[in-house]
Amino acid sequence: MIRSLMALFGLVGALCAQTMTLQFTGDLNNGPSPAYIPGLSQSADVPLFDPALGQLVGVKLLLSSSVQTRMEFENDNGSPVDFTASLSGTSAATFGTLSTNLMFQRNLSLTAGASDDVGGVCDWSGIDYIDTGLVAANSSASTEIPGDGGTDLAPYIGPGTLPVYLTGSHDVSMDSHGDVKFRTSQSGEASTYTVIYTYVPVPEPSGVVLLGLSGVLLLARRRR
Repeated sequence: MIRSLMALFGLVGALCAQTMTLQFTGDLNNGPSPAYIPGLSQSADVPLFDPALGQLVGVKLLLSSSVQTRMEFENDNGSPVDFTASLSGTSAATFGTLSTNLMFQRNLSLTAGASDDVGGVCDWSGIDYIDTGLVAANSSASTEIPGDGGTDLAPYIGPGTLPVYLTGSHDVSMDSHGDVKFRTSQSGEASTYTVIYTYVPVPEPSGVVLLGLSGVLLLARRRR
């Protein structure tokens, strides 16, 4: 009988200790645009964890960011030129005491043909011209407060909302070639954030009642 009761209590404990997750996701961006955009700085409100759902045991923040731009190059040199162009970006997200930072870069090795410009006028066409089309760079990261009891989760609990702040910037550069001109267009930045609450739910009353009745029946059988 003792073993049976221990198994029953273990089942009750497992029911009460089972964790669930609640997730909120959003997108923030400032592009693409016909002109260069210096950076992303936006915020969004995320609902706080409702304590009526159970006990909050962990909070996780995920950040996925990307930058994109179109690059064009024109070689004014009478000979072909090899060069490297780079698209780089940074982004950061903060949610309460959680924060994460990203740095990412995309490098392109390019060759522009000898200049075919007439009268030294840059016409952005011909064999000396390169159009990369849209080029993108991206990265992702996450940070979390684990449910080890060592961190105060009170700032994430209650009615109302808590803002998630996102910032970002990007830059286009190339190695030193004075004879190669370049310009950018359709530049933009975007970030996706995800907040995940991990919690132990309040047991369903019906489940607790059924387990209690099972215990009573078990005791009654053993006494017979």
